[in-house]
Amino acid sequence: LLGTHRDSAVRVRVELFASLREAAGTGELELEGLCEGATLGDVRAELARRRPDLAGLAHARGVVGDAYAEDATALAD
Repeated sequence: LLGTHRDSAVRVRVELFASLREAAGTGELELEGLCEGATLGDVRAELARRRPDLAGLAHARGVVGDAYAEDATALAD
């Protein structure tokens, strides 16, 4: 997940692999409108709200930048 801060809102690019990619029909999603200071957990929650077809996301490993991350990890610039 890559975060980009713009006018105190965050836009992230979410890369999907394996079964999540198949479920989404794409390997990449953009998520806009998160608050500055958003965490990986915030991304998971918002994606679950917007894309219920990606329920498996709750069990997937998250990456922020180039390192595995926990849900409490803040998004990187």
